[in-house]
Amino acid sequence: MMADEPAGRTEIPLPTSRSLPPGSYLPAPISYLQTSTINGTQGGTRTRKAVKPRDFKSLVSANSTTWAGWEETRFNRKVGLGQVLICLRMGRCHKCAMEAGLYLVGTPIGNLEDMTYRAVRTLKEVDLILAEDTRKTGILLQRYEISKPLVSCHEFNERSRVDRVISEIEMGKAIALVSDAGMPLISDPGSRMVRALREAGHFITSIPGPTAVTTGLALSGWGQDGFIFAGFPPNKSAGRRRLLESFKEEPRTVVLYESTHRIVKLLTDIQDILGEREVFMGRELTKKFETLQSGTAVELMTFLESHSSKGEFVVVLAPLEKEEVKAKRNKYPKDSVLEG
Repeated sequence: MMADEPAGRTEIPLPTSRSLPPGSYLPAPISYLQTSTINGTQGGTRTRKAVKPRDFKSLVSANSTTWAGWEETRFNRKVGLGQVLICLRMGRCHKCAMEAGLYLVGTPIGNLEDMTYRAVRTLKEVDLILAEDTRKTGILLQRYEISKPLVSCHEFNERSRVDRVISEIEMGKAIALVSDAGMPLISDPGSRMVRALREAGHFITSIPGPTAVTTGLALSGWGQDGFIFAGFPPNKSAGRRRLLESFKEEPRTVVLYESTHRIVKLLTDIQDILGEREVFMGRELTKKFETLQSGTAVELMTFLESHSSKGEFVVVLAPLEKEEVKAKRNKYPKDSVLEG
């Protein structure tokens, strides 16, 4: 032992992923590890000893389920002994030893109980959380008792956040990116951030979660033969109508998002351009007042006259039947010549 080392500590080489038992996480750089062997009998004395390098693997395997949660390992009541694994850090050291990089975390689209175990663990273990709206994300974090720094990252400031995030990752930090609901980047901010980090060669991974597009598609019953996801249609009528015109001969299912303020306008344009094509409409998916309805655009507009239109909508256009596609293509053959 070196002369300047604290008493009761011994230097242990940094373990590799091969030296750890299944289910363990590879820790970030560690200076020293120490265990305390405590006599569990009443009135007993406490003795301490340093962990020998050769005992390191067996200690972790026998007394700890994973590296997450360093504070205390499992207590062995049969022999009355508990072993406490303490991480004595030198400089910065992750509790969970997450790899530095960006973690795209899927969050619930409405029902907070749809949060996955992995998503909760990831948000608990990262150093920083980028959120589209820190207030909405704060509600989710409070529900799962997560306390982490929150930094806003939305469409208006995403560009200015890129340099800071790259700098933080280069310092060894793990950063999560979440949207208000669902998977980040799916009709939400984050694309510029991901592209910049990929170009810089940094680690990026995804923790999958719910999305309104796949939820609505499944509820429509039309997702078996592929689909097109068009996101939110343009706000202006001309752009929205051009988009719908492009779906006239599209045989696949088409999924769109729409807001409470423009849902009637979208349905009106669908009726004008796509006629009697069947439409599925889902409102407030997974929430208490979830509403599911299908029919023609006219029927759906009639339905909304007597029902709430608050919240965000998923609109699914039914796939065209093969015979209908052929009929539309034969109506105006590409090689036809107009006679004057």
